[in-house]
Amino acid sequence: MKIGKRLKDGFSLLKRSNKKSAKKVRIKDKQSKKKMKLKSKLIISFILCSVIPSIIVASFVFLASRNAIEDKVTDLTEEVSVQLTHNINTMIDQTERLMYIPVGNQRFMSNIRRDDLTDNEKAALARSASDEFSSMIHLNTHIDNFFFVNNEGEIYGRNISSGFSFESFMEENILEQLEEKEYLWISNFSNDLDHIYIFQGVKNNFNRTVGAFVITVDRSFFNETFDLLGGADQKEVYIIDDLNRIVVSNLEQATGNEWIEDASLVETDEFLYSINETINDWNVIIKTNRDYLMSEINQVVNYVYVVVAIFIILSIIAGLIITLSVTKPINKIVLLMKKAEQGDLTVRSSYTYNNEVGALGLSFNTMLQKIKDILKESKNVSNFASDSADKLKTFSNESADITGQIALAIDEIASGSAEQVNHAEKSNTEMQELSNQIKEVEGNVINVSNATNKTKELSGQSINNIKLLTDKNEEMGSNISQVDESIIRLSNDILEIKEIMKLIKGISDQTSLLSLNASIEAARAGEAGKGFAVVAQEVRKLSEESSDSTMKIESVIDKILNQTDLSVNLVKKSMNLYGEQTDSIKKTKSSFEQIIVDTSSIIGEVVSIESAIKKITDAKDKVESSIGEMVEVSEVASSNTEEVTATTQEQAKAAETLGSLAEDLVKIISDLENKINSFILEED
Repeated sequence: MKIGKRLKDGFSLLKRSNKKSAKKVRIKDKQSKKKMKLKSKLIISFILCSVIPSIIVASFVFLASRNAIEDKVTDLTEEVSVQLTHNINTMIDQTERLMYIPVGNQRFMSNIRRDDLTDNEKAALARSASDEFSSMIHLNTHIDNFFFVNNEGEIYGRNISSGFSFESFMEENILEQLEEKEYLWISNFSNDLDHIYIFQGVKNNFNRTVGAFVITVDRSFFNETFDLLGGADQKEVYIIDDLNRIVVSNLEQATGNEWIEDASLVETDEFLYSINETINDWNVIIKTNRDYLMSEINQVVNYVYVVVAIFIILSIIAGLIITLSVTKPINKIVLLMKKAEQGDLTVRSSYTYNNEVGALGLSFNTMLQKIKDILKESKNVSNFASDSADKLKTFSNESADITGQIALAIDEIASGSAEQVNHAEKSNTEMQELSNQIKEVEGNVINVSNATNKTKELSGQSINNIKLLTDKNEEMGSNISQVDESIIRLSNDILEIKEIMKLIKGISDQTSLLSLNASIEAARAGEAGKGFAVVAQEVRKLSEESSDSTMKIESVIDKILNQTDLSVNLVKKSMNLYGEQTDSIKKTKSSFEQIIVDTSSIIGEVVSIESAIKKITDAKDKVESSIGEMVEVSEVASSNTEEVTATTQEQAKAAETLGSLAEDLVKIISDLENKINSFILEED
């Protein structure tokens, strides 16, 4: 029967394989015109998989790099602009400070404020001013002229190369403007394009402006700051005055012209602007060409295009190589399948490498080998069936003889049935006693199970309590840590306060020394310095009181530091106790968890015992039922003897029918052998 079933399964497998192959061929014929070949798909896939990520990555890198570089260049340009403005402010401040020097000469300042000087006094003042201003010009080479002009047009000092005009001085209301400003910078005074004019007002004792100090500097005064600017040939630098005129620029042709661009611009598509205001209300503007800033990143773009092109070429080459390595063995397998379709089962795929196509080749070889084995076995089965059909006829003849022997056996069965009834009744009594003992064991097991479940429930409650205790303990540890950190920060703050108190004490000592020096100077001044001496004495008292207060504060701070150290030590001890308590809680939790695990194991064993007892009970019930049935069967056995006799007669007739079926089987096997022989199973 097994051989026949395997033969039937083999033919079914072969039939399904042939149907599937035919179906695939038909589908392929219909779709081959609509779909591309696998080779083309693989090549296109390789190109897309390499080109698309390359383009995306290149674009992302370019945009990110461009934005990052542009931001950094913008920040750098702004820093350069700020530094340039700082340098210009320094030069402006140094120039303005020069005007303080003659102010310190009280005699000179007293004379230039007078409007009743004699001719001799005016001549002496002119000589004095010329000497003083000339020495300052020699020490400051960037200054061309330094002089004083009063409201009557009289000039004292050095005025050699400037185009100063008193008429322009009065027309432009310089003195009125100096009432509101301490300094006045003008870049195009009297149409003098070669100099920059700086004015400082001079007031008399009635706080009325009677004249002005005038300094002129060459417009190249700021050029040295431009020389320090990196990449100046690619940047346009302008210094714009408050009238929107270009005072000086690194573009010589722009100097003196009006600034026609929008000074509020920060950046455009073509240029990047950086604008900063100087201390004299002028503006420093740096105008940078974006193409210059982004020239290097634009070169990187070309390199990216080259890299992408190389990736495309490499992907095409790799795609061709991999495609050929995939499609070539597949095409070979297709040719072998066509031969197998024609009945040649000796073909084999030589491509059996460790990859998907190799696995396909191995599966193809295995399939053909199994089909070949099935056909060989079918052939053997057909031969065996042919021989068996002949023997079957012989067996049918022998069946009649066996029928007679069966009749004798039936008599023996009848006598054995009576004896079996007696043994069955004894077994039934013993099974009743066994049933009572099993019920008693089952009750004990139920009691053990209930006790174990209660133990597990109590252990679970203990675990929950320990978890709650652990959470509270961790919260306490966190609070202790916060207290520790707060005390440490308090200690550091107190130390900083202590340092500040040292500084205050030093200032107090210096104040005391200064008050002492002031008292000495007041004493030297005599009667005129008495009021100042009183003030100096009060300042000295305040410094002494400040020193005493500082010492008291230092004493309090030292006490606070000592208390802080004690608090830190207490917190550390609390942290140690917290660690020990945490370890104890963890050990307790671990013990309860082990109890739960052991209890669960006991419960599992009890459940297993209950299951085993149930199985024993079921088996006992089945045994009792079987014994009862055995008694009934034994009683019925004798009555069935006559029926068995009639059955033996029918069996004889069946033997004759079996011989006829054997002849039909021989014919079917012959047809099967003819079909199997149509396959090529062995190579020539």
